Amino acid sequence: MYYHASQVAGIKTLEPRISNHGVPLVYFSKKRENVLVYLSNAIEKYCKETGFTYDGPWQKWGPYGFEQNGRLRIEEYYPGMLQETYQGVSGYIYQAEQLPKGQGEFANGASKQNCASEDEKADGAMIDLQIPDAVVSSLPVNVTGAEFIPDAYDAIMEAERKGLIMILRYEDFSEKKKQWLRGVIAKEYEEAADHPEYRYFLKNHFVLPGGLAWEPVKTEHLLQDEWIDFRREEYLMPDGTVFAPFYNYSKRDYAVILARDEEGKYLCVKQYRHGIRKVTTEFVAGGLEYAANGAEAVGGLEYVANKSEAAGGLKNDAMAKSVVKDDARDDKTDTAKPRELLPGMREIVYEDALDAAKRELLEETGYVSEEWEKLITIPSHATLSDDYVHVFLAKNCHKVSGQELDDTEFLNVVRFTEEELEALIAAGEFQQAVHVMAWYLAKSKGYIS
Repeated sequence: MYYHASQVAGIKTLEPRISNHGVPLVYFSKKRENVLVYLSNAIEKYCKETGFTYDGPWQKWGPYGFEQNGRLRIEEYYPGMLQETYQGVSGYIYQAEQLPKGQGEFANGASKQNCASEDEKADGAMIDLQIPDAVVSSLPVNVTGAEFIPDAYDAIMEAERKGLIMILRYEDFSEKKKQWLRGVIAKEYEEAADHPEYRYFLKNHFVLPGGLAWEPVKTEHLLQDEWIDFRREEYLMPDGTVFAPFYNYSKRDYAVILARDEEGKYLCVKQYRHGIRKVTTEFVAGGLEYAANGAEAVGGLEYVANKSEAAGGLKNDAMAKSVVKDDARDDKTDTAKPRELLPGMREIVYEDALDAAKRELLEETGYVSEEWEKLITIPSHATLSDDYVHVFLAKNCHKVSGQELDDTEFLNVVRFTEEELEALIAAGEFQQAVHVMAWYLAKSKGYIS
């Protein structure tokens, strides 16, 4: 089976396109997981999302390679690269059972194809792809199957958990590798005079003169437990200076639910918030828990946290498994060494955000809904934290049970009309900024009159 990835739906025949080899080709891989990286173009996606206008051909950019065993290795050249590039991107993996005669891979690892000129065709020209498991065709290829990928980032994370691909994250780069990367990026920027979109992308992601990005050069973990990873960091600035201290932290993602019952009233809760030391009124919300039956660990290594150790815990004492990456390597020995992971950090395999939203609504209010809408996934506090909030609308909620609260939850359910909620927000008495944002976002999208 041969695999090809595209965001375009409904393709029946894959047509050759001009490639880096200078001739029209269709590229395939014999491994499904290897084509996931082609579902998004980091430069094009970023430029379009940030309003960069460009009419020329988009530069392609994807820092990946292969290990000696042929496993795909993705390298995050800046923090959060994979999430920025692939999260929220849907597409298709197209399958072809066979290629046209004379196409594909040969024993020497090169790929034979019918090139543009008749002389090249007569010579049986060979293209040395130097890409494991990759094959090409210069002729149209009929599609025999298609798999819809709802979120490319989730698919890549799943492939990592299964050990099918390896991800080297930026925070695991050695200082030597970071110095090499700085030199590569500076050279790429200088040579990109004909690609303003590439220069725009680089200046916003890497430390370059006149750019905007900072680079973390030193991190000190001040506090790590099952709730938070609190850090002190030093950063290299675009003007070449280093500043410190900056403080930031990691904590669990969470879901916020705008829940409307069958009478058109909104379900809210009153509870004490220790940050401002007040009882607040807000929407139903709660952290994502660990995924039940967590994914298989990469390299056979895993960290297991039981209910008593894990933040929040799982119902029925389900065990939470997080992946211990085997890509943190010692520069001198090049041998794998596992990193220490803590419950609640971002390497933990979370439950699905919608599942978390449904669970929190039921536990905090006793209500359920069969009508859910995803509003947005967005950083909850981009200045200080790397966690994300997932906002949902639940319509026509109906009560099926009483509350089932955690040990530290003491809250009352209250219901408000749209007018009453608007009055609370206008008076500054709805004191969760993300929840207020969620309300006005729902209104802007027409979910609220």
